[in-house]
Amino acid sequence: MHAIVHRNEPSRAIWGSELLDFDHIIADFLANHAFVDNLLSTSRKNLAENYALTTEFFDKHSVEYVPCSAGHYIWFKLPIAASTKAHRALGALQATEVAKLWTKETDLTAWEHIVLNERVYFPTGQSFCSTEPGWFRFTFAITKEQLVLALDRIGNSFKLD
Repeated sequence: MHAIVHRNEPSRAIWGSELLDFDHIIADFLANHAFVDNLLSTSRKNLAENYALTTEFFDKHSVEYVPCSAGHYIWFKLPIAASTKAHRALGALQATEVAKLWTKETDLTAWEHIVLNERVYFPTGQSFCSTEPGWFRFTFAITKEQLVLALDRIGNSFKLD
């Protein structure tokens, strides 16, 4: 519950009514138990299907990940080939050289290369205070079509030519 205290100025009274209207909309929405139950059930089902699709992709491509039991994202470690591909594209590695290990710098370079060239975004582990480079956070709470496209683009990020 909230209120706006004013000197009966009509211009300020408008703002108070908008908040109350929004409160009523939310209260009505939450009072419809059948709708909320259906929404939660559908959401759970979609998240479970997308999680399964994501982990199948990671397993197929030998991508290390941390299994989750709740939520809408998964932690995964990009194969070092993603770093190699990014550094070759930037001319930092010769065509036959490969990256040996993840560092904070290679982490950001590979991430930037993937975002700009593969057109898929997922935050780096550094954004969430990860202590080990190479880890990223991938959200699978998107449509199945978007998920398939995102996973395909992630796969492209570590396929060496």
